[in-house]
Amino acid sequence: MVSVDTRVEGSGNSGIIFNYFDKNNYSLLCIETKYSHNYYKLSKKVNGEFDQNNEWIEGTNYINDGMNNIKLVQKVNKIHIYINENQVAVEDINQYSAGIKVGLFVTTYDDITGVVVGRFDNFEVAGYMAETQAQISLNRISSNDSIKSVEEGSIK
Repeated sequence: MVSVDTRVEGSGNSGIIFNYFDKNNYSLLCIETKYSHNYYKLSKKVNGEFDQNNEWIEGTNYINDGMNNIKLVQKVNKIHIYINENQVAVEDINQYSAGIKVGLFVTTYDDITGVVVGRFDNFEVAGYMAETQAQISLNRISSNDSIKSVEEGSIK
């Protein structure tokens, strides 16, 4: 589960980068409140190409002009998308055998002179590992003399 409260000031959008494997394989959940049009978009990049279902979806009934909570809950190979506690979509998601990374982003529609400010609060990442990943982690721990640090991107 990944959750954050977010708000954009200026011409742009903000959201969560998730299921990040590398620069060619990741997903984005964007939220936009520009011009009193409240939209969200789920984008998936696979093998360097964004999917064709990359459309903005109107969310005027559940997206606020100010701060909004966006939450992702993964259940096996499905991702459940919530905006302000309203489930807005369920999508298929790629599963990787290694740990994955999550993050936050803000983008602008203006040229480089434009100013956009993304505000984030209450960023929370929580989860569980599938049984096979738990076994892989146990094998790594038992093969080392000491536990050094949490592997980048993995939730242990």
